[in-house]
Amino acid sequence: MIEEIFADTSGFVSLGNEDDGFHAQAGKILSSLYPFKFVTTNYVIAETLTRLLFDTHHKNAVSFGKMLFSSKNIEIVYIDTDIEAKAWSLFKKYSDKEFSFVDCTSFVVMQNRHIKRAFSCDKHFEQMKFVNLLKTKLKS
Repeated sequence: MIEEIFADTSGFVSLGNEDDGFHAQAGKILSSLYPFKFVTTNYVIAETLTRLLFDTHHKNAVSFGKMLFSSKNIEIVYIDTDIEAKAWSLFKKYSDKEFSFVDCTSFVVMQNRHIKRAFSCDKHFEQMKFVNLLKTKLKS
């Protein structure tokens, strides 16, 4: 059985932007995960494409989007009213954190699916006790 790994905006942006500080590590980690199955959300994809548009250029964002939407290794979870309501509860609960609402939807999906690891470098995943793969030391 292939482990599901949640793919966050920060992980996707690291892959899609050659100037990102985690770009090289993202590629190495991606290679080490094969075979893999990423789970992500439509909110994460929206955030990723917007970041790539502004951080790189339109052509790159479109190219990356085509890859995301056509990959057989990526399952997109569409945020429904149940996930949204649970995310809203998390968002309100953690006034001491700077979790974005998109982060909260991601946390709910991860909890619902018992996903422990995130293709991410966002410290908020660690604060929720998930493993950030882009902050994990690679074995040489």
